[in-house]
Amino acid sequence: MERLSKEDFLSKKNSDIIVIYGSGYSINDISEDQWAELGQFDSIGFNWFLKSKRPVNFYLLREQDIWRKNGKGDESREELMKTLKSHYKDTCLIVSNLSTSAPKWSRLYHYGRSEYHDQIPLEGVVLKEKFAQQSFREYSNGWPSRDKRYGALCHHFKKVDLFEGGIIYDFCSMITILHIITYLKYKRVIFAGVDLYDHRYFWLKEDQLRGATRQKNRKLDEEHFVASFTIGLIDAYNIVFADTELYSLNPKSLLTQKIPVWRHDH
Repeated sequence: MERLSKEDFLSKKNSDIIVIYGSGYSINDISEDQWAELGQFDSIGFNWFLKSKRPVNFYLLREQDIWRKNGKGDESREELMKTLKSHYKDTCLIVSNLSTSAPKWSRLYHYGRSEYHDQIPLEGVVLKEKFAQQSFREYSNGWPSRDKRYGALCHHFKKVDLFEGGIIYDFCSMITILHIITYLKYKRVIFAGVDLYDHRYFWLKEDQLRGATRQKNRKLDEEHFVASFTIGLIDAYNIVFADTELYSLNPKSLLTQKIPVWRHDH
């Protein structure tokens, strides 16, 4: 992978609006007209959104790091590498260096190693991961209350430089995504495929559970396990970054408890 400088990375921003693509089942409901409209804006994907094979401007490689070489089911390193090479040639990769994170992740560290990312004919950055629990004073006596945790994370988004301090991680990848889009100073943010009301994923059949979800005994139709945390985080983000407009593409998303639905005439 061709390493980008901080200046080159910042130059990848082309719009004041960014679309954050999750992997919820509602990705299947996006119409071609909506795809065309969203394509006018910057975009960032993470986790297994790449199964859509729809290009984005930025892509975070983080959660895929926990998979061994052969992966589980169809979530393998080989599939990820093949899809990146075939469909994401113009995408800027953001590789999370898990070796700097908590021991539970650093021992599984793969993609930040040069022998892996050097195989990817793309350009991007490898940034160290700053795990909140071992990095911030608020966590010195264990996990703070959720309300304090949400606000603290948002304030740290403003203070921690991606290239000097690293990218922040706490409970889910959305934290890291929000840190990245804060650093890039987007004025409007659209969440697509961030449904939270169930555990369905867009690349699977409507009644099919993801392997990792099944192993953790989570049910298909129950609220996503990160739902309450994500909603609280978005609520705090609205307060701390009052000048940034947040929208949900899916009108049924649980995010609409805190933010409005995106309309094409905005």
